[in-house]
Amino acid sequence: MALRGMQLHSDIGAVASGTTLPLNVMAMPGLPTTRELETLGVRRLSTGTCLAEAALGRVAALAARFLEDGSLDGEHCMPYADANALFDSNGGTAG
Repeated sequence: MALRGMQLHSDIGAVASGTTLPLNVMAMPGLPTTRELETLGVRRLSTGTCLAEAALGRVAALAARFLEDGSLDGEHCMPYADANALFDSNGGTAG
């Protein structure tokens, strides 16, 4: 894994130094830290569909458990007001 990380670091650095265009990178396991990416010249880090896929995977696991035994015990749910604020036309801020 360390070799792969070093190879990514080297490859990203080579691409960044070889172009004048802003470099965008897709998040993936083994990627250098955001601070290192910035130092290498990366201008944008994208999660692509990863966050949505992770959320859907978690929802599927919770639904399966609920259907199996009706349990939601131990889940830390976002309070309704906080979830609702995400859809607020003020960008989730009060007022």
